[in-house]
Amino acid sequence: MKKNNPGLSSVEAGPACRWSSEAIRAQLKRILGHAEFQATDKMHDFLRFVVEETLAGRSQNIKGFTIAVEVYGRDANFDAAHDPVVRIQAGRLRRAIERYYLVSGGQDPIRIEIPKGSYVPVFSEGPGCGSFPDRVGALPMVQRSTTSWPTILITPFDDLTGNPDLAYLGVGLATELCVELGHCEDLRVMLYRAGPLDLQELNARPDFIVSGNVRFDGSAIKIVMQLSDGATGEQYWADSMNSPLEADSLITFQEKAANTIAAHIASVHGVIMRTMTMQLGSRLADLTTYEAILKGYAYHHTITPVSYMQALDALQQIRVREPECGLGCTLLALLYMDNVAFEFLEPDRTPLNEAVHMAREGVLILPNNQFSRLVLARGHMLENQLDLALSEVKAALALRPESLLFMDAIGYMLLLLGEWERGEQLVREAIRQNPFYAVYARYGLWLNAIRRQDYERALEETEITIEIGDFWGPLSRAATLGLLGRSAEGRDVVQQLLLLKPNFQERGRLLIGHYVKFPEIVDQLVEGLAIAGLTID
Repeated sequence: MKKNNPGLSSVEAGPACRWSSEAIRAQLKRILGHAEFQATDKMHDFLRFVVEETLAGRSQNIKGFTIAVEVYGRDANFDAAHDPVVRIQAGRLRRAIERYYLVSGGQDPIRIEIPKGSYVPVFSEGPGCGSFPDRVGALPMVQRSTTSWPTILITPFDDLTGNPDLAYLGVGLATELCVELGHCEDLRVMLYRAGPLDLQELNARPDFIVSGNVRFDGSAIKIVMQLSDGATGEQYWADSMNSPLEADSLITFQEKAANTIAAHIASVHGVIMRTMTMQLGSRLADLTTYEAILKGYAYHHTITPVSYMQALDALQQIRVREPECGLGCTLLALLYMDNVAFEFLEPDRTPLNEAVHMAREGVLILPNNQFSRLVLARGHMLENQLDLALSEVKAALALRPESLLFMDAIGYMLLLLGEWERGEQLVREAIRQNPFYAVYARYGLWLNAIRRQDYERALEETEITIEIGDFWGPLSRAATLGLLGRSAEGRDVVQQLLLLKPNFQERGRLLIGHYVKFPEIVDQLVEGLAIAGLTID
């Protein structure tokens, strides 16, 4: 950006564009007035304030204190260390601007952005400036690189029905899927609205492409969908769904299909995360923010002390380097809580009160994110603040009650908090619809079976959870075998438990109590372990 005078009456961004202050204000008005700029009134004021201050030549005065006073009504005693309102709102504003340009502003002549580490806006050339080719319908993409968060391009599903009255289904499904995946903080989602996809006309290739087709056999609709690599075309995943041709059910089917596809490809255990984690491998140095996030996910795929330490180190670095990253904040809080519950390290290295503080900050940054609320709920549960925990879980469910992305985790937490019927219903629905559901949710089903003294059903659940790899696998199986009177088998499993947690005899009741909040169930588990040959203090 080149300033021609202190008032920034024009900006030169290249041979094709020269902008006046009026042009920049017109772009600002375009953003603020667009439905896809999903921001609060105060965020509108924030963006308007920093742009106008910059145009007036006062960019040097744009500081957190100034914004707090002028935009958020704070007084002269404002202290950013105790009131992170500007930092948090700036992060939300950046995401709202990014979403606007991804979803609707791809052809705008001017890009207005607020770089991380500063509140001073910058103006750069957009595709709509000068002689840049008009690509109506194709959304802009950042160049593929290891520094960016992964991009996923959704293309309208091909209409192969031969029925003009059904032609809307392919576009409708792609739009629904774009909205569903838009709730994933760790993906950058774009929708291609033009005709046949031509990757050559895009600025760069996306990391992943979702495509498919809609067919009609005379009585039923069939959707075939696939996820492929944006660079190589390699297919990572494919599936199909069917629905009867009933007008009243087609919209519901479209929404359900988008929900199911999102769970398959974008959940923590889904295709995209597993693919990206494998590509990252064992590298630990010079991780980007997203790569640190992947380390957090990798730990939850394989819960071991080694994967824990790698994730903890990576996310602690991100916490220092990019404190406004809500997902990083939430994942680090979860790692702190896991150390409280699993004791990989000395517990005083990850204080629970700090974990809950970070979880609260994660919710402040991402108030409409189910994952952030679930992590805060878990912190409250570990604090034995069960009413607060249940309130956060229900808030997470209310955000998107039909979504499969966190249905398993929500059901699991409801089970741990004593909402037995609703919790089991959600977990079983997640298992039925999502092959990449979180297996740990079955611990909730196991606990409910123990509560009902249905020990045979409980044992069936332990046959699956034993594969997770944490000490709760052999703990739950040994206790259940003991309650069934199968002490000889239980003793063998107790040895597995003690290999994973040698001090369990001394720490067992405390460790059980982190997750099992009902004394009568704790007594059952302690009794079962004793029958299996392990008496705990």
